[in-house]
Amino acid sequence: TTSLPEEIGGERNWDYRHAWVRDSAGTLAALIGAGYREEAVAWRKWLLRAVGGGPLRIMYGLRGEHDLPERDLYWL
Repeated sequence: TTSLPEEIGGERNWDYRHAWVRDSAGTLAALIGAGYREEAVAWRKWLLRAVGGGPLRIMYGLRGEHDLPERDLYWL
């Protein structure tokens, strides 16, 4: 993982291999600030589609999936 574990010796290591919804504003600001306006607009459209029609989740799949089962990747 690229981040500190939730608990030392614990199993949960939430990291940045995912696009976290909480970071969306920063993602949009960074894209716009770097001159990637079209990409920022596309990201915003994707986000609005993903969060529409249900409770807000902490993360979504690339295609906007809501149910993302956890998997252990023992080779990492």
